[in-house]
Amino acid sequence: MITELDSRSTSYGLSVALLWNSETDETMIELETETDWSRFSVPPAEARNAFDHPFVYQARALERDAEFQCLPRGSFSS
Repeated sequence: MITELDSRSTSYGLSVALLWNSETDETMIELETETDWSRFSVPPAEARNAFDHPFVYQARALERDAEFQCLPRGSFSS
């Protein structure tokens, strides 16, 4: 089961959520902009920092996972 631990939105269309999967003990960031959406794993010890600086961690996810991709907004179901 995925639980939202924290979330925030900005007036310029950015939404960030800090998620935790209780079955796998995985922490994730869900990042949505006006144009795209992504969800990626982050180390639990870095979860708060990733929530505060999601684009840094999104870039790291892109570097470590060749199949990672951002989806066009509206092409996903959460």
